[in-house]
Amino acid sequence: GLAGVAGGVVFGRDCVEGGSSVVGGSGSEVRAWGGAYDPPTHTPQPPSPYPGAGKWGRTCGYRELPPEPAEHVYGAVDGGDARRGDGTVCGVVHVSKDLITRLMGGRRSGLISHYRNLGEKSELTSRELREARLVARVMLSDSDWCDRSDAAELLGEVGNATDVYALKVACVDEEWAVRCSAYSALATVGKKRQFRFLRDCALSEDMPVPRRWAYVAAFDADEERAVLWLAERWSAEKDELAEVGLVGCLAQKGNEAAIHRLREFAASDDHPCFLLARQCLAELGLG
Repeated sequence: GLAGVAGGVVFGRDCVEGGSSVVGGSGSEVRAWGGAYDPPTHTPQPPSPYPGAGKWGRTCGYRELPPEPAEHVYGAVDGGDARRGDGTVCGVVHVSKDLITRLMGGRRSGLISHYRNLGEKSELTSRELREARLVARVMLSDSDWCDRSDAAELLGEVGNATDVYALKVACVDEEWAVRCSAYSALATVGKKRQFRFLRDCALSEDMPVPRRWAYVAAFDADEERAVLWLAERWSAEKDELAEVGLVGCLAQKGNEAAIHRLREFAASDDHPCFLLARQCLAELGLG
């Protein structure tokens, strides 16, 4: 579980007890200047007539997902072409029966960590990739938000374009930790095509920490477009927990005002963003 923070923030990944991470990113490079914070609690919400409305920590949880090509919605985990019907939505084809039994029979414990420990994406066999993506897809709908967050991370590491829609759904999850993982994973898997979606996620986020992750994810997806947008957005961002990610992105592109702002954050040990700012400056060789 992600019950307690082991202390210290590694640039781009939050360390917790047991060696796992809180809302870490995906791919070979993980950057969100994401500090370790207490996980959200499950707060009961009254029924709503709108799908996704009344989510924890969100005042406007309902957002219509944009239309996607069929292969993005029903993308076959086994590599088939969903438009031609030669693949399966759940990827049962060419996947071991034992894995299906574990996924459907409730014996899921350890599956995500197993596939994450196999190595980098380039080191996995085609079968291991199919199975890892299937596990991530299924676990994205798990009742445990910790598992959903880990599943989004895994999908960011092993996924491809057919997993984009699944990650977009995770980007509107009720728990902020899941959204953070999904933002970062979507930037890795979807790249430039997902910049606008990630930008809109940042604008709709009511919580500063996941908003910071959305800023960085949008930047990772398309640096060229993100730099112009983040520079305009800066004046409207009033929460320093989100601002530190925004200025960290601009600082990477040599924005002197952003670098100065990071140094202001890093100057005092009492500032809530000091460690994040110092890690960012160190990565940029300005520490």
